[in-house]
Amino acid sequence: MKKLTALCAASLLCCTQVSAQTQQSYFDQLLIFGDSLLDSGNFGFRFTNRVGDGSNNFSTGAYAEIAPQHLGRALGLATNPANPAIGNGTNYAVGGYETSDIVKSINGTGLFLRREDDGGTKVRDSYLTEFGSVNPNALILIDGGGNDFLNGTANSQATIVTSAQTLIAGVSALSNAGGRYIMLSNLPDLGKTAAAQAQNFQTPGYAAQVSAGAAGFNQA
Repeated sequence: MKKLTALCAASLLCCTQVSAQTQQSYFDQLLIFGDSLLDSGNFGFRFTNRVGDGSNNFSTGAYAEIAPQHLGRALGLATNPANPAIGNGTNYAVGGYETSDIVKSINGTGLFLRREDDGGTKVRDSYLTEFGSVNPNALILIDGGGNDFLNGTANSQATIVTSAQTLIAGVSALSNAGGRYIMLSNLPDLGKTAAAQAQNFQTPGYAAQVSAGAAGFNQA
């Protein structure tokens, strides 16, 4: 009991010391791979609403921040686009990417604006081709899979599992290259998205099917 009490006291002291270091973080880099949910502007714009000009005109003003930018700001880490023409940063996420494109940006043919299969322009080598290894103190944030459903790539139990395994292959590549801290997000309920709800009017039951598919992807 004495040892346990001493351990608890030491833990509380440690937590107090960490809390006091408000501007410090164990991580010294934020690496980001994914689709539009994480894209901080590789096209020169973002896939989020603008904040507006204060008079209900939301076609102007700065773009609202997205998840990696909130996280980066909290940790004091940059989330600039990897596109050299814009930021030459560490965010390799591109709107429209499927899981196969995300893996290509990690250790494949490279970072393309738009999907490579759609004739996208290559702007940078893949992360591991360029750097060879991962900073062990980097926090890596990855999402993907939504566009596999939207584009019809994941349209059966087998192809849904394949898409999930493709994304995991990218995670494995980063881990094998030295990545130690990897945050891999689940898919949201895609059946509740505007695209799925609109399609559901034409094909009743489509939204429920997509919801089940997203759940299957997360399970895989």
